[in-house]
Amino acid sequence: MEWSKLKNIIILILAMVNLILGGLALFYWQREEGDQRAALENAVAILEEQGVSLSQVPEEMSLAELLVQRDQGREEVLAAALLGETVREDRGAGVYRYSGEKGSVQFHSNGEFSAAFAPGAYPLDGAEPEEHALGVLALLDFTGRVLDSRQEEGQTRVTVCQLWEGAPVLSCQAVLVYEGDELTAISSGRRLNGTPYAAGDAGTCVSAASALIWFVNGVKQLGDVCNTVTSMEEGYSLTSSLTGPARMTPIWYITTDTGSYQLDGLTGELTRGGAGADGRS
Repeated sequence: MEWSKLKNIIILILAMVNLILGGLALFYWQREEGDQRAALENAVAILEEQGVSLSQVPEEMSLAELLVQRDQGREEVLAAALLGETVREDRGAGVYRYSGEKGSVQFHSNGEFSAAFAPGAYPLDGAEPEEHALGVLALLDFTGRVLDSRQEEGQTRVTVCQLWEGAPVLSCQAVLVYEGDELTAISSGRRLNGTPYAAGDAGTCVSAASALIWFVNGVKQLGDVCNTVTSMEEGYSLTSSLTGPARMTPIWYITTDTGSYQLDGLTGELTRGGAGADGRS
C-alpha cells in the first residue's frame, strides 16, 4: 500500500477517534449538567416544603479560593499617590504610617488602614461625595461599590465595599468622611493589601443545591425563621493570618425577608449578618 494512502487512512482513524472522544465528553458534560439541574430543583423543592420560597435561583459558584500576601513596597507607592512625597514611620507590630503635605495614611499588616487629610487636600469641586469617594479609593488600588451614604452630625459618611474582579470582598470596606465640601478622613478601613493569587491547597466549592440545603439547615440551627430568600450573591470573605498570607474564601451572601447571612462556599457553615455588597445587612 502506498504511503500516501496509508497516511490518509491514519488521519481518518484519528479524526474518528477525536470525534468519538468529543461526543463522549459532550455526553458526560450534558449528563453532569442535567444532574446539577435536577439536584438544584430538588433543593428548591425542599426549601418550599420548609415554607421558604426563592425569588432568585442561584447559579453554580464561579469563584475560587485565593491568597493575599502583604506588599509593603506597593503601600509606599500608594501612599505617594494619595499624599505626594511622604515620610515613612515604623510604628511597630507591622504598622507603617506615611505622612505628606496632604495628610497621613496608616497601613496595618491585616489590611486595615486609615487616613487623615489636611484642609483643602481633597475638595469635592462640585462632585458628589459617592463619586469622589470611589476616585480617592482608586488611588489605593481599591476598586469599590458604594454601600451607603448618610448625613451624621454635620458630616457625610460614605461606605464603600471593595471588589475583586467584580466580586465583593465583604470583609473589605472603608468609610470616607466629608465635612463641608471636602474629604477629611478615611476611617474603619480594610483593603486587600496585595494582589490575590490562587491557593495551592484550594478546596472545592459546594454546589448551589448543597448551598441551599446547608442554608435551610443552618437557619434552623441558629433558631431563625425566614419565608423568602430575596437574593444570593457570590463574594469573598477575607481571613487574616499571623504567620502567612490572608485567605479569601468564596461565600454566598444571602438576604432574606428577616435578615442576612453568609454561607461559606467551602464548608457550608452559615453565619448571621454582615453588610453585603448592596449595603443591606
